Amino acid sequence: MRTRYIPSIIMLLAGTITCAFCLIKSYSVELTLEILLGVLIIFYMIGLIARNLINRIISADMKQPEDMDVATEGEETVTVEDDVTEQ
Repeated sequence: MRTRYIPSIIMLLAGTITCAFCLIKSYSVELTLEILLGVLIIFYMIGLIARNLINRIISADMKQPEDMDVATEGEETVTVEDDVTEQ
């Protein structure tokens, strides 16, 4: 799985939403650009953190053994028989 593009996607989505919001509210161009720059920087950092977390989760899953039932390995199977009482 490619996680390389996660920060860019998150940043661009946040930028698109910010631009739409600024257009709806009729902000000036200077204010819109200042807000947009701040949003892009913040959400790029959030995307980097998200990518690192996803990479850690993926690498931890790869290191786990395939047989997850380690606790029951080597134990004998115990069966319980019902006692039937005669009348």
